[in-house]
Amino acid sequence: EKHLKTVIDKYPQSEFYESAQLYLGVTYFLQGKKPMAISLLEKLSSHAQDSDIQREANRILGILKNQVK
Repeated sequence: EKHLKTVIDKYPQSEFYESAQLYLGVTYFLQGKKPMAISLLEKLSSHAQDSDIQREANRILGILKNQVK
């Protein structure tokens, strides 16, 4: 989690920025922080430049939202 946040906070122009956001969302989910995961992945799904990242964020969001119900 710490390393992902470092990439996100210090290197927003990095080629790994969106991947770090995606993995941080997954990390939050695995830690039981579902609201944080959903919030992060929703932002990523609507603003990601990489269509693969956007698609994966949407897929994970679907899983999370089904579990929250």
